[in-house]
Amino acid sequence: MENENEANNPEHQLDSRDATSNQPSTTPPDTNSQPHNSSDYEYNLTHLLDPIPPDLQSLGEGFNTWEIADINGFQLEKTAGPKFQVGNYVFNLLVMHQRRYNYTQLSVYLECHPVEEATDGETEDAAKDWFVPVQFSIDAWNPDDPSIHKNNRSHFRYSPVVTDWGFVALISTKSILDNQIVNKGKLNLTVYVRVIDDYTGVLWYDFRDHDSKKKIQKQGISNSNRR
Repeated sequence: MENENEANNPEHQLDSRDATSNQPSTTPPDTNSQPHNSSDYEYNLTHLLDPIPPDLQSLGEGFNTWEIADINGFQLEKTAGPKFQVGNYVFNLLVMHQRRYNYTQLSVYLECHPVEEATDGETEDAAKDWFVPVQFSIDAWNPDDPSIHKNNRSHFRYSPVVTDWGFVALISTKSILDNQIVNKGKLNLTVYVRVIDDYTGVLWYDFRDHDSKKKIQKQGISNSNRR
């Protein structure tokens, strides 16, 4: 059984969530394409994200690159990258930096919050009831050679309950490829983001702690005796 204190602890959540494995996402090779260039942001924005779900539309897309001069210079276990805005939401990368015996491991997450979590016309409860489905892709690459890179992609429904999602051990310097990506401690992390306009209200919703009475003013038979 999950420990309630751990489940409500953001530090525990950040460590335990893993959107996918640390293996890079791959797409079938295109023999007519040029070698990958991680610094070609506009091209990558249209190629490194998954297709928009059927019958839905994008509310906005964007990207941001965090240029890390020395990953060994991180003094904190968790470090936040620069903030940037897509649509009505502010994003930033979070890096969990862990030193092992003779190598360094980086877990990378994307954090999301509304631009204004409460406005003058909103109640506190309404401000806490936000959600947004997001597609994102994190590209880790060598600043001196943008063709050397590693990319992972995912999607997630952000809410006040969970505001960050990403990849455990995205970079590990015991890997030959990752050692090539991290060039003398230097590393670039580019994140590509697409905010989805979810008119259904349930895209990628896990219905955990779902309150049907609050959401649709209806209550299930099994809960009819609850107050």
